[in-house]
Amino acid sequence: MRSNLLSAKNFFIGFITVMANRSYIMANLKGLSFVKYRGDSIRLSQRVPKTVDDVWIGVAKRPDKTKRITTYRDKNGNIIERCFDLGDGYLRNRIYQNKTTEIGSGESVKSTIVKEFKIRKRMLKAYFDILEDYKEEHPPKTTLWTPIKVIANHLSTTKNGEKILSQVKITDMETPTKEIHTFIEFPRKTDKNKKTSLKLLSYMVNTLTGKVLPKSKKTEGVKFPSDDSFLNFRAMDINDAIEPITRFFVKKRSLKKADIKINPEYYPQNEDEKLFAAHFDPNNGSINFNINYRPASKTGLVGTAAHEAEHGWQYFLKALSGHAAGDWEEGAFETFGKLCDEKLVREARRYTKSIENYTPLSEELKQSGKIDEYRDNYIEKMANKAGEKARKKYDIEGKQLRRSFPHIPEKFL
Repeated sequence: MRSNLLSAKNFFIGFITVMANRSYIMANLKGLSFVKYRGDSIRLSQRVPKTVDDVWIGVAKRPDKTKRITTYRDKNGNIIERCFDLGDGYLRNRIYQNKTTEIGSGESVKSTIVKEFKIRKRMLKAYFDILEDYKEEHPPKTTLWTPIKVIANHLSTTKNGEKILSQVKITDMETPTKEIHTFIEFPRKTDKNKKTSLKLLSYMVNTLTGKVLPKSKKTEGVKFPSDDSFLNFRAMDINDAIEPITRFFVKKRSLKKADIKINPEYYPQNEDEKLFAAHFDPNNGSINFNINYRPASKTGLVGTAAHEAEHGWQYFLKALSGHAAGDWEEGAFETFGKLCDEKLVREARRYTKSIENYTPLSEELKQSGKIDEYRDNYIEKMANKAGEKARKKYDIEGKQLRRSFPHIPEKFL
């Protein structure tokens, strides 16, 4: 009897606790015009919304625990960004991207990519100060925000109407030495009413070193990719991969200590710079990716990154051969000294001659139809060769992964 009374008492206390802390919707505003919206949630996406939804959630007897979820949508009602203020000292934002790709024969894939970030509210003043103080340099709006996870859902529809859901995700991003990269193809019923098995590939990546942790490898229904030197990049979103992939080729070209800066979101300063997907600037030793020219595929990004890293190598050898010009080249010469290796001296001599007689790409050159004068520069030919070699290597080494998950568009892998 006493036991029953205690159980009833505990149930009553639990019920009162739940009621005292229950959540309820205070306001649910949908379809507000973004132009007229006066809310103060912080947006990270560059895209301009059409409408806004605002939901306010209260907790009974806890006015300090008010929560807010703001959703920004495009003209078709698709989510662009969702902002969460859950009253716990953090702001969390999810950025959405939707892309449709045709693959194979009659197969269409709708890809939804979601990136989640968070920031402590006490960091907001520093965040806004950075955006204001460096506005001429266009700092990324995700500055000071911590990446949490990236999830890409790829829903494929075949010509027979069969639906296939694949997923690529990166989690545990708050621990960069142990990020978890996962590829999944979920079980489904085929058009012949047979059920397929789960496909799973998972591994940890130390993003500080670019190494895949061997003991973290897990597979189900597929083989682990062998000899893939780009495996740590395969799960990444194309734009997010710009800096790490470029850094990979800079290191591969023995330029790790040459103080080469990488700008993944560069705003062109003139009409000529708008012609480049990316360019190497020998004045400050930077590789700059045009903000208006996003890579269409991971393979294309690899080619561009290798191309620009090769330009860094060319100007580096020019500087070390005694022909330094500009702050970055002079700094390289002071740091590394003059070339002694006869083979590198000969290579540097050819690069120096080409640079001194270089015909740059310009709007005027393009309008005159003389672009071949730019393409025929020796340093451009060598950079193109390096880029093509990198693209082929990337595709060859990625064949096993792409065959294991054939319903994920190759451009994402």
